[in-house]
Amino acid sequence: MADAKPFHWEYTPPPAPPEVFRIEGGRPLHGNVRVSGAKNAALKMLAAATLTGERCRLTNVPEIEDVRVMAETLRELGVVVDHPSPGVYEVASGDVDWLFVPLEAAAKMRASFILLGPLLARFGRVIISNPGGDRIGRRPVDLHVEAMRALGADIEYRNGYYFARTPGRLRGTDNQVYQKFWTGAKGWSGWFALGAPAGGFQGAPAVISRNNTVCNIYVRGTDNALWQKAWFNNAWHDWGRHNDGGVLASEPALGSMGPDHEHVFIRGTDNQVWQKFWTAAKGWSGWFALGAPPGGFQGAPSVISRNGSVCNIYVRGGDNALWQKAWFNNAWHDWGRHNDGGVLASEPAPGSMGPNHEHVFVRGTDSQVWQKWWNG
Repeated sequence: MADAKPFHWEYTPPPAPPEVFRIEGGRPLHGNVRVSGAKNAALKMLAAATLTGERCRLTNVPEIEDVRVMAETLRELGVVVDHPSPGVYEVASGDVDWLFVPLEAAAKMRASFILLGPLLARFGRVIISNPGGDRIGRRPVDLHVEAMRALGADIEYRNGYYFARTPGRLRGTDNQVYQKFWTGAKGWSGWFALGAPAGGFQGAPAVISRNNTVCNIYVRGTDNALWQKAWFNNAWHDWGRHNDGGVLASEPALGSMGPDHEHVFIRGTDNQVWQKFWTAAKGWSGWFALGAPPGGFQGAPSVISRNGSVCNIYVRGGDNALWQKAWFNNAWHDWGRHNDGGVLASEPAPGSMGPNHEHVFVRGTDSQVWQKWWNG
């Protein structure tokens, strides 16, 4: 009988013999090599097949787990997916009766999120989970979401799911800022383009007119920096980048506390509200943090400066309540919660009808617009 192996608490695998690939050149190559289909192309084609009710046939599809997961996800939506032979898939999306991509599918594969665009374009609504899959570096999905919003979709993120819908069909866009204006003498102008930053921008533009001779447009560039286009001296000037290290995680929110002052608020990548401001006397400040409500907040901050001494920031808290941070008596004060039972389904939109009045509008959970106001 052979001697028993010594006992160890941890298994130590036997050493593997070294392997060597030795390639000798100097000979002409000949023969045939079958090129397998690309995984990323196959997944996108499977998703794109939901854009039509006609039967689509895909060949040379790689036989890998991600493809099988995508096929099963489509079947759960009500799509007919046949696999008649190796490398061949046939997809028929005539009857899709369940526009919900569940967490179970998204957790297995990040590519499930590419169903957002096709399902939204064809059916006008979809609920899709925040994707899982391999965690290799930073792989955000915000570019998908912002692209759909730019095409007219309404997308909210709640409890780990994106709720997307569009009132009609998605609309094509050239990703420029457009303007129209009204005057008492001439009424409404037509639309005209004001271009875009180099590389484009995300979300919607924000605008502040702090007096009747200056107007500034701010956007979040695709590089997540703050970009600005200014009207002064009766002309629009070129887009400029704020090269101060600011990294935006939301569209900017603007306010003014007088004709020679304006300030910009954003959500930072650390999920705090950040501010910078400009004055005629000193120019631009740097960025500084203003914190966040306990439990954080959703989306972007909104701002109202109803006179030269008061500024209020409003956010939709992580608890879907209205939270407020106020500047008065020359100082910022702590975040406070509006404990009035209001449940927000959107970011707040504030306004003012005078130095001692302000109002806040939100989308409610019943899909109506709701308002509250304050009077001095």
